[in-house]
Amino acid sequence: VRALLAGSPWEIICSDPGSGSSPSSASSSHPLADVGSETIEKTEASRQFRELLVSWRRPRTDLELAEFLRSALAKADHPDEALQTLEAAAPFAQRLAADASGEVLQLLETLVDRVAVSVHELPLPRVVAALRACAVAGLPHAPLFAAATASLDSSIGADQAVEVLEYCAALRLAIPELRPWLQRLREQGLERKLPASGLARLLAASARLALLETSEADDILRRIATVASTMRPQSVETV
Repeated sequence: VRALLAGSPWEIICSDPGSGSSPSSASSSHPLADVGSETIEKTEASRQFRELLVSWRRPRTDLELAEFLRSALAKADHPDEALQTLEAAAPFAQRLAADASGEVLQLLETLVDRVAVSVHELPLPRVVAALRACAVAGLPHAPLFAAATASLDSSIGADQAVEVLEYCAALRLAIPELRPWLQRLREQGLERKLPASGLARLLAASARLALLETSEADDILRRIATVASTMRPQSVETV
């Protein structure tokens, strides 16, 4: 049942040892079955990886987190699977914080290294998700953020750009690539695409990272005053 809920095909479940006779197990003895053996192995590995993620649903200790990360690193073949592992482990890593063992930190860094190397293979929302997971876990992984800013230029939405800055600010990660990246986005009209609340978040994150000159901060403040509606009071967060 767990395998079905994880999305495993019937053919793979029926071919597992001890599952009893089935059409797929009967056909496995046919010589033509060897042709697709590599595909079946990859599907089986993917199934095992999904089951591993499904099993990770309750509070864990440091040792259990280390075991989970070791197993996931062994089973994850695609950068998105490495990212899924990072997303699953991030809240627990955050909870452990300074109490995390050196092994857990090393495994997390290895996991993020794998995502960073293949970040260009991920769609834009997943790249942003990788940065979010690092922020949640408290991992200031500069190579990942540097690679992400290189792939998140004109295609990124205004709200997503603000989120990326907030993730950097949460980690106090003021990498050199951030200011040129922000400048390019501003030249492309970033501020015109944001409401007052988004502009306030942009200003706060940029200020925390020391990315703006005084005149640039003044420009954003003037923009906030321009778009803020006198008929609709701003939220406490925006103020």
